[in-house]
Amino acid sequence: MNTKTISILCATDDAYVPICGIMLTSLFLNNAKNKLRIFILVDSLLAKNEAMLCELAKTYGQTLEFIHIDQNKFKSCPVRIGDHVSLVTYYRLLAPYLLPQDVGKVLYLDCDMLVIADLAPLWDLEIENHPLAGCMDEDFAATEKYNRLNYPMSFGYINAGMLIMNLDYWRKHSISEACFDYITSNSEKLSLHDQDTVNYVLRGKILPLPPRYNLQTGYLYKNYFFGRYSGEFRQRIWEAIATPAIIHYTGSVKPWKTYHSNHPYTLYFTKYQVLSLWKTEATPKGDLRYYLKRIYRHFRYAFGLANVPERFIITQQVPPEA
Repeated sequence: MNTKTISILCATDDAYVPICGIMLTSLFLNNAKNKLRIFILVDSLLAKNEAMLCELAKTYGQTLEFIHIDQNKFKSCPVRIGDHVSLVTYYRLLAPYLLPQDVGKVLYLDCDMLVIADLAPLWDLEIENHPLAGCMDEDFAATEKYNRLNYPMSFGYINAGMLIMNLDYWRKHSISEACFDYITSNSEKLSLHDQDTVNYVLRGKILPLPPRYNLQTGYLYKNYFFGRYSGEFRQRIWEAIATPAIIHYTGSVKPWKTYHSNHPYTLYFTKYQVLSLWKTEATPKGDLRYYLKRIYRHFRYAFGLANVPERFIITQQVPPEA
């Protein structure tokens, strides 16, 4: 059997291990013919969680390695009260030095994703002259980002949930150092953390990829689709919906946060959760804070203080049987 080795990078903490494990389950099931070398960046994990992730990789005959992070290296990185991320989001910026030197490039994946196609064609893309490749962010057409970061809109703005990182390029051109210098000097600008950072530091050098490799929730909102995207980009989204490779549950509408998720790819998440080692761990736990926020939002809708949530351009999608 013709196999190739694909290096995969992700980062997690204990709270997100079930979501990470479900993402990896989808990756393993749909990339059985590829040899996968998994690196997981962690601060510390419970022994139980490390053991379950190792068991998962072993089940599918793949290799998995934990790389432990010293969070003191990220003390200058802004994470504010109310942010939906932790310092974990910055870990990937040190990937060129944390991963073995024989790893020349790596495919970074956020945990809140599903991989539902063979990634070999993505991995085979030539990026020798680019530090990074990624898909346009769901909100790339909003001028606010470019005004805040002070660079031309023509360069675009990618979503950092799926990245092909050219580690050799990063090492040669000291990109990690440039990123942390920018963070130290511009922390007040970084509302989207390391995503803002790589878009600014690498502006004009990033290779854009088809949206099917990072099918974000925002792509599917009617007001985004019809109000912000051009006819050409809309066509690319329809193509992504027809043949998705990576589904990215961006924003607050996530299948594991509510029993009544209306996300069009909820059934896909359910499928891979059932096939994973985390059949119950990633189900909604009735988080009081979440439901209070939900009540508050509906109060605002009822009294005209906020717009009703966007509706999607597609209905619930049913995953194939096998």
